[in-house]
Amino acid sequence: MTDVQFVTENAFGELGLTVTSTFSLLSQFITSLDARSIKAPERPKDPPNTFNLIGDSAKLLKAQVTKLSLLVLNRPFTPTAITRILRDISTGCLPALMGATDLVRQKEDGHILFYIIRAPIRRLFRQMINVMGEVPLHETQVAAVKKTDRGTLVSTGIVWETCDLLIEMGKTGLVGIVVQQAQEYRDLLQDAIAELKEWTESAKRPELNLSDDFKEVSEMREYSISSWAEGLEGNQFGYPSVIPENDPKLQAHVEEVVKKLQRVDLIYPPIIKRRLRRFPANLASSDHCQSHTQLELLEFAMETLKLIPEEVDELAAACYQRDHEEIKSQLANVCDRAVKTMEGLSLNWQAEPDEFTEWSKKWLRIMKET
Repeated sequence: MTDVQFVTENAFGELGLTVTSTFSLLSQFITSLDARSIKAPERPKDPPNTFNLIGDSAKLLKAQVTKLSLLVLNRPFTPTAITRILRDISTGCLPALMGATDLVRQKEDGHILFYIIRAPIRRLFRQMINVMGEVPLHETQVAAVKKTDRGTLVSTGIVWETCDLLIEMGKTGLVGIVVQQAQEYRDLLQDAIAELKEWTESAKRPELNLSDDFKEVSEMREYSISSWAEGLEGNQFGYPSVIPENDPKLQAHVEEVVKKLQRVDLIYPPIIKRRLRRFPANLASSDHCQSHTQLELLEFAMETLKLIPEEVDELAAACYQRDHEEIKSQLANVCDRAVKTMEGLSLNWQAEPDEFTEWSKKWLRIMKET
């Protein structure tokens, strides 16, 4: 064996060990994030800002993965350089991202923060496992990798996308995240309403006869964003594409459902503008107990805004199945949840009345009267 061959084999050996240890680290982190309850390490005396840590770590990881992909695709192949990058990643970016989840998990009031940041970080760890799988561990594997290797390019691009999400999370913090999520939940609700409305072959949206205060809703439409979810497609379940002509009772019932759901839809823009966007940013990163109540209320709001479109899907299924009792029951559940959401958010984050409080009173009165 020549000196060159020995050095090359030794370099590939070091690379293989580094890839294996990085695999193990990622698997360990994913297992920890999946655990329902786990004791986090002791919280440091002066912890960094969670969102700054996430954004900075994601930015660094994106740069490192970019260099890694270039080294994998370009020639000559340098296993020692790749080993250095993987070591930097496994001792820097990855533990830092995991540390961000530990920081919020250690907080008494960090439940909502943990579950919000866990999903994209866990997804990123799984994507990094795919990136590791694209690294050649022997000269014969190097020869098989081309400059336009699709596997390497795709896995790198997916990591970039998640890193960009985390970088944006670092900029916007908790408020930006919950606003985006609420907008997505509303999109899902509107998809279901549009499907039901089309199913009734209704040419005109029912009049709501609400107060002038609801003009605010139209001003806030700009806050809506495109939905990432597909609408409910009735035909794929074998349901009729239109309501049978000989079932006027169902027609009336579904039109009533659409009308009430449109009223439920009205709560999203004001909640986004008057509550979520105005959540005190300092409370999101605060370690003081005073933030506990506000974060609990925020968690309640996000959970109910999420559950409403999920329950509307069940309501839509009952409509397609022409189950009048189930329609009545599911509609009551949806309206009930919307009412409780508005009652819970009636006061602002300082537990004081404001313009939203008056708006919610009018909306609640109309919902309870009907």
